Amino acid sequence: MKKKILYFIICFIFISCNPNSDVETFKLFLGEDLAIINPRNLNTNSIPKDTEITIIALIKKGEKVKHFTVNEEEKALKENNIFKFTITEDVIIKIELEEKKLELNISEGLSIVYPKELNKESIPWGTHICVKISIPENQAINEFKVNGIDKYNSIEENKYSFDIEKDTNISVSFLKLFSLTLGENLSILRPTEVDLEKIKEGTNIDIKAILIDNSAIENFILKDTTTNEEIINLDIQYKYEKINETYDVFAQKSFVMDKNYSISVNYNTNLKVLPANYYEIDDFSDKISITPQAQNNSYSNILIPNFVEFIGDRAFKECNSLESIEITTSVETIGNQAFFGCENLSSIIIPNSIKNIGYGAFQYCNILTSINLPTGIKVIGYSAFSFCTNLDSINIPNTVTSLGEYIFYECENLNSIFIPESVISVGYYAFKNCPNLTKINIQAKEIPSGWNSEWNPDGINVNFNIQE
Repeated sequence: MKKKILYFIICFIFISCNPNSDVETFKLFLGEDLAIINPRNLNTNSIPKDTEITIIALIKKGEKVKHFTVNEEEKALKENNIFKFTITEDVIIKIELEEKKLELNISEGLSIVYPKELNKESIPWGTHICVKISIPENQAINEFKVNGIDKYNSIEENKYSFDIEKDTNISVSFLKLFSLTLGENLSILRPTEVDLEKIKEGTNIDIKAILIDNSAIENFILKDTTTNEEIINLDIQYKYEKINETYDVFAQKSFVMDKNYSISVNYNTNLKVLPANYYEIDDFSDKISITPQAQNNSYSNILIPNFVEFIGDRAFKECNSLESIEITTSVETIGNQAFFGCENLSSIIIPNSIKNIGYGAFQYCNILTSINLPTGIKVIGYSAFSFCTNLDSINIPNTVTSLGEYIFYECENLNSIFIPESVISVGYYAFKNCPNLTKINIQAKEIPSGWNSEWNPDGINVNFNIQE
């Protein structure tokens, strides 16, 4: 009796612990390129009814779904190639993938190395392709682009290799190569590394010319070596640059390579450019000026190069060797006493870039006979031309607003002057001891209030309302 009771108890416990023993189950068959995400460790031969199942299609990049069927019925995959369903019957799920075919377009000058037999209009995704670049004679690659992106640095031995993953366009363009022959005392400044026999069309070339014996450059001659046509260039740019820890002064000529060229330089041995030790760079403004060291030079005729912006105070003071000076258009200011006491200075060219002339700038320049002051000057400092005993004429441009004290003091030969209406200030004794100046022509209708009462102490006749 006890054994029977124990048997019934065991049967009851077994039935209670297997509640699904009577649940209907189904089978799931998955084709290739499909996998179950959830539930994990699913027995596909015995799946309880109403189980929720998630599968994923294993689609590689470049592939796309041609058919996705569930029990031969077309279905659509969801986002991320997911498909969810609840099983209520035996299920067969299959997927058929279609390999994507890609196109390759290549420009003239390109050819396919491998695959040797390639249909450029139908290329399987991921195919490894090598393209060769055929560079024409005397030319070089200008641009090499893949789908509009620069790939020049990816070229190796005139070949470009890649795995195709999308429709691809490859283009190449070429530039002509030219040669450049340099004359004596010339070198390439930029670009720093260049083959003179193979320079790309359109390359910007900077030529450096050494200043032999500090002589100024007369001209550069650029010659087309194919036609022998010469271009004489007078646009000379001078440079003051630090090279190998030392400053140097040299001339520079810039041009674009568009032909086979030779270039040479001619010097004006009668005109000198001051060497590097006569210049300095301002720590705050970076402006380059001529220092008082220039007083010690022994040149007769000097060109102020076009990197100088300021002729410093006393730069050429009492430089008795100086006979003529040419100032280029980079200079804005002539400093105080810049040419004071240059007794042999007879000629000076002042450009219209000059805005200010400092005090005593040309004081005691005894043999200067005339000075042409260009439009642009605003202020002329005191005693700027005092004791210029041979100065007989000078023009005051209509940009000048101030004439300093003693500006023409003791200018014994000055015989005419016109003061424009722009001048609102004239200093003390401006025209003192000018015995040959019999009249002063003034554009204003009356003496402006800003003029010093002793501007004309000798009572020279003044004519008002005079037009130049």
